[in-house]
Amino acid sequence: MTLKLTERDKKLLVFLAIFVLVVGIGVGVIYPLFNRSKSLEQELTSAQLQQTENEQKVSLAASMEMGKQKMLEEIADARKAFYEPMKSEKIDKMLTNMAVSRGVVVTDLDIAMPQKGSYTTLVDYQQMLEQKKGTATSNDGTTAAGAVVYDGVFTAQVQMTMSGSRAALQQVLDNCVALEPKLRVTEFLFQNRSRDQNDSDYQLSISMELYMSEDPKTYLEESAAALAAAQAQANATANGAAATNSTGTN
Repeated sequence: MTLKLTERDKKLLVFLAIFVLVVGIGVGVIYPLFNRSKSLEQELTSAQLQQTENEQKVSLAASMEMGKQKMLEEIADARKAFYEPMKSEKIDKMLTNMAVSRGVVVTDLDIAMPQKGSYTTLVDYQQMLEQKKGTATSNDGTTAAGAVVYDGVFTAQVQMTMSGSRAALQQVLDNCVALEPKLRVTEFLFQNRSRDQNDSDYQLSISMELYMSEDPKTYLEESAAALAAAQAQANATANGAAATNSTGTN
């Protein structure tokens, strides 16, 4: 039996062959390329996002570094108003030389050095004035003097007694007053030890606060360490409370 193909059948077979070829190329070549292109596009998008994030981190790090440097410069500039950290022997020598150079004799010098981490606390007189006017009160409603803590600044308490002429002792007192804010005179007392009111036999007792500023890098490092320790303690307390609650529930 002979199968005769009409012209229409031949055209259909040719069309079918072309269709199968096109589908085969699409499935075997184009579709994998499309998937690969889509995958590469996703990888490119992810890489661009990562690059943007890294650039932001670099920019933020640079900004933070600039902020840190500016802060250190500001702290270093503020530190010029105070003495650098000194031991009691150096303070003793400095004050004694200052007195002797003006012709007086130091008869007693007592220096109480600050403890590590004990920063300077001063009375906030502005708040005291506001409290007297009735515009500020303490937390419990009573009037109380406010205080300001100056982080990074230490106070050495100095009691100094000298003898000499009234004029020379006055020069020493004036010089100490002029050193503020490095040195602040909190109290002083003149006494004439001569029965005949001789001007050359006076005694001067001075109470002073000597302020020393900690190195800014050391201060920042210690502050960061203290903050981290406080955070760790808070986390430990929270975890302990959660564990206790969990045990009680069970």
